[in-house]
Amino acid sequence: MYDREDLVDIAGIYANNAVSVNLSRSLSEALERSVYLVFGDCSIINPGMVNQDGIFVYAYDNEDLKDIEILGVSYPIRQINQTDTVSEYSYHGMSTIFVVYQGNAMVEVIDRIAQSRPDIFWELIAETHILGSDKNRIESFTDFVTGRMEGLAFKGNFMWGTTLYHDFLYFYMVPLLVVLSLTGVISFLLIFRGIVQKMKRDLTIHLQSGARVRDLLLRFYVFYFSIIGIAFSYLYLTKAVVDLTLPYILAFYLIITVSVCFYIALVLMRSNLFENLRGDIQ
Repeated sequence: MYDREDLVDIAGIYANNAVSVNLSRSLSEALERSVYLVFGDCSIINPGMVNQDGIFVYAYDNEDLKDIEILGVSYPIRQINQTDTVSEYSYHGMSTIFVVYQGNAMVEVIDRIAQSRPDIFWELIAETHILGSDKNRIESFTDFVTGRMEGLAFKGNFMWGTTLYHDFLYFYMVPLLVVLSLTGVISFLLIFRGIVQKMKRDLTIHLQSGARVRDLLLRFYVFYFSIIGIAFSYLYLTKAVVDLTLPYILAFYLIITVSVCFYIALVLMRSNLFENLRGDIQ
């Protein structure tokens, strides 16, 4: 059950380094733009948003809408730069609007909405994000939820860190990438050696016909480059690669490409293809 006292007690956590964001379906439908209700420290989303008590409205583009009416009061829309966005929230639409509530305004609006829709309080809790560097605030939040919110529990672990993506990359993506890379390398070594053995006669005839070693390399490079290029293009086009992870992904694919080229060249150089042809003749 929703209790205003619980809301008042937890509101202090959102004073700094903590924010909760919820999509407002009613405002979004009325304005035909994505409108998000932001409770707490809005500077986590974008440094152009000032963390201060009261109600404030921000947008990436306010050319066609200068103000917005909320609960009978008109608020001017302040423009922010999309390039300054630092959170992991995927608010890429230029028409996105953020309605920010902080301090007492946050308590009052949530309490007012909760009179007809008490689940707003549960959404506030569920969508809470706290900077990993503020461990005391995280502990206060977890203690409150586990001690005061009956029926709620945490699933999984927190990603501790001072930045939004780095811990995820270092503790989840990198180990996974290493395991997948090792599996891929072993598979490639076994498969490629089998291919070379199977194609030895064909490659030998190719050399006898006047081809050079680089021509043989090209036959393999085109195939493997295509696979690597298609894989990267898929990740990029499906937005699996975002700006913050792009350097890591590019570095990974560069290492894979160079390694594949080196190994293919090494195997072909060490293979005495002419011995294979002489063996067939004998």
